[in-house]
Amino acid sequence: MNDLVKYHNDLNMVSMKKWSAEDMNFFFGIISKIRNQGTKEMTLNTDEIKDLIDYSDRNYRWVATLDKITDKIAGLRYVERTSKRIANFALFQRFIIDIENKTLNVKVSDDFEYIVNKLTKNFTVYELTEFTSLKSVYSKTMYRILKQWRTTGSKEFKLDQFKDLLDVPVSYKANDIKKRVIKPIEKELPKYFNKFNVKIIKANTQGTPVIGYKFTWNPEKVPEKPEFVDDEYIKKTSKNRNISKIKNKKSKGSFSQKAREERFKRILEDREQGEEQ
Repeated sequence: MNDLVKYHNDLNMVSMKKWSAEDMNFFFGIISKIRNQGTKEMTLNTDEIKDLIDYSDRNYRWVATLDKITDKIAGLRYVERTSKRIANFALFQRFIIDIENKTLNVKVSDDFEYIVNKLTKNFTVYELTEFTSLKSVYSKTMYRILKQWRTTGSKEFKLDQFKDLLDVPVSYKANDIKKRVIKPIEKELPKYFNKFNVKIIKANTQGTPVIGYKFTWNPEKVPEKPEFVDDEYIKKTSKNRNISKIKNKKSKGSFSQKAREERFKRILEDREQGEEQ
């Protein structure tokens, strides 16, 4: 079973301007490790994260990557604007990398506990290996945003919204966006979205300027029995709904028959709620 990245949809609205593909891989690798751990401080092994995101460059490059991601994490904030207030929140209360001992101490801030904990609805979920396989930062960003809408089969963006979400340079004209942003997306995402297509929306005015983009694909079906929930693979084994749990290599322990049935019932309820957008 591949590691899953699962978080509240609000994280898709957090700006990651000027982030590289390496930065994104590292960050979402961390997100996959701290899920459902509350706000307690956790100590992670940086070599394990390195293996998790399939980082294969030389060690001195890895140290440089750790240094760079620390700066990026420090600037990672969620801004909430309404007609009555403007709020600014930091995602992590503590983020310390010990290069010598190869550890990362991380603590999610209280304001953001809901982002990675007890997710039963309004969440985005995908396999980390799929995300890390994408080379373009535009492909990575669009992949995780579209995964939020995985069961709808379409998502449309106005031009300004599209450029803001993907951090498209202000200097890019329509042809630049098509060549440098849309093209890599069209190349990489069909592997993970069946019958993927991008439609350029133009205004019916003089010059037919581009006013938006519409992405379509075959929507993911919501299975009667979920294929995966968190780090477990669940499957139906008989007509009386006996459930077997195929544990990943790091899982420990087992469920009694009654516990499996109760857990399976809860999983189905959570899965149905999770598909709400």
